[in-house]
Amino acid sequence: MWVRTRPSSASYKSWGPGTAHTHAMRPSRRQGTLLLDFVLLCTLLGLGCPLRCEICKAPGSRCHGQMRTCSSDKDTCMLLVGKATSKGKEWVHTYKGCIRSQDCYSGVVSTTMGPKDYMVTRSFCCQSDGCNSAFLSVPLTDRTENGLMCPACTATFRDKCMGPMTRCTGQENHCVSLSGHVQAGIFKPRFAMRGCATESMCFAKPGAELPTDTHVLFLHHTECTHSPWKAI
Repeated sequence: MWVRTRPSSASYKSWGPGTAHTHAMRPSRRQGTLLLDFVLLCTLLGLGCPLRCEICKAPGSRCHGQMRTCSSDKDTCMLLVGKATSKGKEWVHTYKGCIRSQDCYSGVVSTTMGPKDYMVTRSFCCQSDGCNSAFLSVPLTDRTENGLMCPACTATFRDKCMGPMTRCTGQENHCVSLSGHVQAGIFKPRFAMRGCATESMCFAKPGAELPTDTHVLFLHHTECTHSPWKAI
């Protein structure tokens, strides 16, 4: 589901040519010269050059869209591929767009909100024009129970929810609680959710805009703690 603070140079090292392969359109020689001149001018004058990212979202493990200039507060390109299961139905979705560096996490995040409601995402963050015009493999889902439990629930039009305990799986050793608004078309209803999560989910902080497999979450409240409950 989810997308760390702006990764340091060390964080980016794990994402090389062997992980994500860029398939960007080749600009003409004239276009390339103008772009280089513009970048050099920005650098010499100390100006912030606007970032351009590929923008798209679609079902499946790939999507292709147009290059667009990001708003001034979004300094990172993101590529996210997610696989979700809800009530026994499974789907894969891909998202590419602009994001703030502090909201972007490069890696895998897994969450479980119930025995039949869980999701895993793989995301890649970068900071050069068109760097998210790439492909990421769909992350594997590990549904092996690990002996931990967390309260789990999901709700819309509410800031809180209560639910039964659910069994955590794979590397999910944290309990997470999130609430805020979800971008669903032109509407932004409130939402609340609780469940198991990998430690990587703890990067999400209040104020973050968090792309998931199909929506964008605007977080107002977040909690992420080690699970204190063990399954019997």
